[in-house]
Amino acid sequence: MVALSVILVVLFSFLILTIYLFRVKEKKNAEIENKNAEIENKNVEIEWRRAVACREDVTLDPDTAHPYLVLSEDGKSLENLELPCPGKSPDAIPIW
Repeated sequence: MVALSVILVVLFSFLILTIYLFRVKEKKNAEIENKNAEIENKNVEIEWRRAVACREDVTLDPDTAHPYLVLSEDGKSLENLELPCPGKSPDAIPIW
């Protein structure tokens, strides 16, 4: 009878220890996911800063622009239209 009591106490202890370890594991996994999300956000920010810091001065060609795009006078910026612009060059990128 004493042996049965000892075995039950040991099994109960292992059960409690297992539950505790699973909860600790869940907390650690949540912390790791949060850290990974933070790292991903930082990576996105770093990529954005690199893109902004490394920008180049470009001039776009109005003759080869897509028909839905209208270039500014200086050829440095564009605007998207809902309908194609009439009178575009035959060299322009075709509409698919």
